[in-house]
Amino acid sequence: VDGMKEFHGNITLPDGSLRPVDGFKSSAITAEAGSNSEGRTGDVTISVNQGMKLTNGAKISVSNLAVVADPSQLNGLPEDQKPNLTIRTGSLAIDTRASIMASTSGNVDASAIKITSAGDLSLGQDAIINGSTSSAGKGASIALKAATLMLDGQGSISSISSESMPAPSPSATETTGNAGNVDISASRLILSNGGQIKTSTLTAGQAGVATIAADNILVDGANNTQVLTGIASTTRGTGDSGHISVTATKDFSLVRLGQINASTDAAGKAGSIDIHAGSVLVDGKLDTKNHISASAISAEAGPASSGKTGDITINARRNITLSRGGKLSAQNYANVSPEAATRLNAQRPRLTVNAPDITLIDSQISTASTGNVNASNIDIRFSNKLHLDPSSITTSANSGDGGAIDIRGGRLMVLDNS
Repeated sequence: VDGMKEFHGNITLPDGSLRPVDGFKSSAITAEAGSNSEGRTGDVTISVNQGMKLTNGAKISVSNLAVVADPSQLNGLPEDQKPNLTIRTGSLAIDTRASIMASTSGNVDASAIKITSAGDLSLGQDAIINGSTSSAGKGASIALKAATLMLDGQGSISSISSESMPAPSPSATETTGNAGNVDISASRLILSNGGQIKTSTLTAGQAGVATIAADNILVDGANNTQVLTGIASTTRGTGDSGHISVTATKDFSLVRLGQINASTDAAGKAGSIDIHAGSVLVDGKLDTKNHISASAISAEAGPASSGKTGDITINARRNITLSRGGKLSAQNYANVSPEAATRLNAQRPRLTVNAPDITLIDSQISTASTGNVNASNIDIRFSNKLHLDPSSITTSANSGDGGAIDIRGGRLMVLDNS
């Protein structure tokens, strides 16, 4: 599907005069339920034995604009009776502003996006797969299966995203619909130089859960400080950000400013992060004139937030290595009311690291609070060896308390210049 063709022409007005028109038109496969409809979009199903490509702004989309009297009749249907946007193909390439989208701006849930590729599935520069809501209906869920899934932003953005966002019109009712979940399964997953998997909310709706499973996962930020490369869930509304679950049966590598982050900048709570892998590597930092950036797995509560960070749990069957500035961190910048601080401090979040061998080389594990909420606790569990050279495991606080550090291990702990 090759789209975004430039056109030039004229429109004949009622008085017979001509008005020049210039613009672009996309090639598209679309389905829509209009604002005055009964809210029933049909299925969109595409099956291709070999390869499929979307390029130059081409799009496949399903949108539901309907506001119906009783949305539960449609939203309450069994999953196998709800409409889907389904693609089955031998391989799929999406690049150059091409997109696959499903959305709702009414009170009927969006169609689900389901993509299965027997071979490679790739997203290039400015390519997106997106599910969204801007009203009361639930945003589209996204389920992807591929042999190799690669998102390469090439310095821009290449994304798979789910979002709950405000309605375009200021007079519209508040968005309450939850964003859909994102489920990804692949033998190999690569996020590179702007490749993103993201769930978010700017509203009262909840952000979706991101569940990612692969044999090998590589997140390579290419030392690009201008754009996120990685997996994130964020809230800038009253809804909570989503849980992030990552499973790599073999190796999980986060390098050259790659990120996994769950954060809140508003009243909603930041989601938790769970990583399970054979081995985990977090490597690399970039020291510029004004700022130090690092590969990181992090949770954050911003200055204007509710102060609710989530847990971070990292488990590896073999080893966890942080090197060359790589870090694990939970940061809380919030100042909240004394009553809210008391509630938050009664159930302090944890940063847990668990593997037979844990190695930190010029790296850090840290939790900190600059406001009046207590910093997260740190739990380190190792059955064989914990080695720091030169590195640190720290907590710090301002008005709140620093977190507790609990290290329990097996055979050997080595602190070298640490």
